[in-house]
Amino acid sequence: MSASEFAIEVRGLVKRRGERRVLDGASLAVRRGEVAVLIGPSGGGKSTLLRCINGLESADEGEIRVLGERVPCGLAHDAPQLVPLRRRVGMVFQQFHLFAHLSALENVMSGPLWVRGEPRETAREQALALLRRVGLEARAGARPRELSGGEQQRVAIARALALRPELLLFDEPTSALDPTSSREVLAVMEELARAGQTMLVVTHAMEFARAAATTLHVLEAGRVVESRAAL
Repeated sequence: MSASEFAIEVRGLVKRRGERRVLDGASLAVRRGEVAVLIGPSGGGKSTLLRCINGLESADEGEIRVLGERVPCGLAHDAPQLVPLRRRVGMVFQQFHLFAHLSALENVMSGPLWVRGEPRETAREQALALLRRVGLEARAGARPRELSGGEQQRVAIARALALRPELLLFDEPTSALDPTSSREVLAVMEELARAGQTMLVVTHAMEFARAAATTLHVLEAGRVVESRAAL
């Protein structure tokens, strides 16, 4: 199978923190159109692997290719070489990282305005459509402090989608949420999966894995110990 069919290819990835190997030769592959779920015990390196894939952390050894492009080891998180990657890959964090001084609508508009340089009215129309998609059009004018945790996470997903990413990375997107909010966020993610969005999701929410995942990867002690089709 050609490399172009893969959204993510990771081979032999090593990430050290002092004497400890957080990642110890981790390898996995995610095909375009897949919804891959990464599970494993806390402290096993799942979030670190995700951050290395997006260039937020730099690996010490190994190879990463994202959407056919190599992500070199040793790059700083703000290296100019990573800018094209960030335009093609969206990331949703455990802690929502919304701009506190902006409304939900303005948060979603921020990427198209600042990264793509789109006209303000175009960005606004697209942002409203995305808020509608995640069930929050009526909350467009609310600031993050006025939103529940689940609503903030749905705004964060809409903001990631605003750049029309080819790949979405999720880092435990429901772990800070109550059960009701978690269900709301997972419902949005399941809709994205049905729409064919390529995703790699770090999660403990096995109901999402059962409902939407195509592939399951198990990471333990810095290594992917199992990769298989989801049940």
